[in-house]
Amino acid sequence: MSNEDFFEHPILRIRAKEVAPHPGRIETETDSSVFPPGFVLLFEAETGRPLSLFNHFNKEVAVAGRSDPEKWKKTQKSYADDGANYATFLHYRGKSLETGKFSDLKAYAQVMGTSLSTETGRKFATSTRRRRIGTIVGFYEWTFEKGYLPRVLPPRSGKLPAGLRFKAESPKADKAVRALMPGKPRPDEKVNLVPLAVVARVLKQLGPKVEQRVPHGPPSRDRLVAESALATSARLVSLVSIDVLDVLNAERLIDPQDANQLLVIRVQPKGDGPPKILVPQSLLIKWLKYYRGERAEICRKAIERHGPARRISTKLFLNHMTANGRDLGGAASEDTLSRAFTAAILEIGHTTLESRAVLDEFGKPQVNRSGHIIWNEVEVAANTFHDLRHTYVVMTYHAMKRAGHRNPWKVISIALGHKLMSTTIDTYGKHVEVDESGLSQAVDDFLSNLDET
Repeated sequence: MSNEDFFEHPILRIRAKEVAPHPGRIETETDSSVFPPGFVLLFEAETGRPLSLFNHFNKEVAVAGRSDPEKWKKTQKSYADDGANYATFLHYRGKSLETGKFSDLKAYAQVMGTSLSTETGRKFATSTRRRRIGTIVGFYEWTFEKGYLPRVLPPRSGKLPAGLRFKAESPKADKAVRALMPGKPRPDEKVNLVPLAVVARVLKQLGPKVEQRVPHGPPSRDRLVAESALATSARLVSLVSIDVLDVLNAERLIDPQDANQLLVIRVQPKGDGPPKILVPQSLLIKWLKYYRGERAEICRKAIERHGPARRISTKLFLNHMTANGRDLGGAASEDTLSRAFTAAILEIGHTTLESRAVLDEFGKPQVNRSGHIIWNEVEVAANTFHDLRHTYVVMTYHAMKRAGHRNPWKVISIALGHKLMSTTIDTYGKHVEVDESGLSQAVDDFLSNLDET
C-alpha cells in the first residue's frame, strides 16, 4: 500500500445530475431514493453495482435535509472519498462493505498510518486519518442500528470516537474502536502564526488596496479577502459565502459618528459554528468599494460576453476578469483564494523545507535498492490562509491589552465563534503570554502603519 492512488480504481465516483422528464422515466411515490444534483455516488467499476448502503448512509448524514448544495457538497464528497477508499481496500482483500469485518477495519487503520498521499508525497495528516476511519465507524454504526447489517464493531458504551459522529440512539465507544484513531493533537499545536512583517509583504504581493485600485487595473480581491480574515477572524468558507444583499443591508447601518462600530453579517459557518461574523465598519466600507468598482466591472464583462441572460453569482467575491467563460461572473471558491494566498507567500520567499516522497509518473513512491522510500526536501509555503485567523487572535489580544482591557479572551472567543472561552484559551494561551510588552508594541505599530504600506 503505497499511496492514495492505490485506492481509486475499483470504485467509481459519479456525480448525480438533474434529468429532465422523458418517456420511459420511472416515477416513484416518494423522493427517498432520489439523490440531489451534485451528490457523489459510489459504484463498483467492474459490475456497475451501486454501493447502495453507503450512498444512502452518506445522504442521511451529509445532506440531512439541507436544500442548498453549498452547505453539504464538500462534506458529502469527503465522505464519499472515505467510503471509496475503504471499499477499494476491501476489494483487494476479496470483500465488500457488506462482508467486511472489524479485523479488516483494524488492518485498514494500520495501512492508513503508513500510506502516502499522491498529492503531497507525505503521510496522511492525523486529521485526515481520523476522519476516514471515523466515517467507516459511523457507517457501520448506522447499518447496525437500521438493521441492514449485523454488528461489525464491538459492543460499546460511552461516546463515539472522533471523526464522523453518526448520531446513534445509544452513543457508544470501546477501547478497541478508539485504538483505531491516531492521537488527537493538542489545540495549541495547530496554531501557526504569520509574522507581522510577512503580513505586510504578502498583502502587497496579493494586490493593491481596494481604495487605491484604478478602474480596470490589477485586481484587489485577493488582498481584500486576506484583510477581511485579519479583521474578522473569519474562515475562508465564511468569507466566500458572504452575500451582496447582506452587505447592502448593512450599509444602511453605517454610523459616520462611530468609526469603531461592528456590524453583523450572515455567513456559512464551519460545522455547527455561528452563522454570522462581526465586521468592522471600516471593512464594510472596503467591501462596498469592491462591490461598486471591481465587482461591477466583472459583472459588466460577463454580460457583454454572454448576454443579459448570464447568471451572476449573488456572492460578494467573484472570479477575476481573466476567468474563462464558464467561470466569469461566478463566485470565487475557497480553493482559488487559498491558492492565491499560498502563491503570494511563495513569491515573497516566506518558505520552509518539508520532506516528501519522490513519486514516479504513476504517483507511487520511488524506492532505493534497499527498498526504502526515497525522500526529498521540498520548499513549501511557511503559512496558509487559515493562519490569518490565528494571527488575528494574537494581534487582537495584544492590541486590547495595550488599550487597557484586562482580559480580552471573552471578546476574542465571541469573535471566533467558540462556544467555550476555555477553548480559545487552550488553543492560543501559550502564544500570547510570551514577550507581551514587546509584541504589543509591534502589533500596535503594525496596525497604525498598515494603511501606509
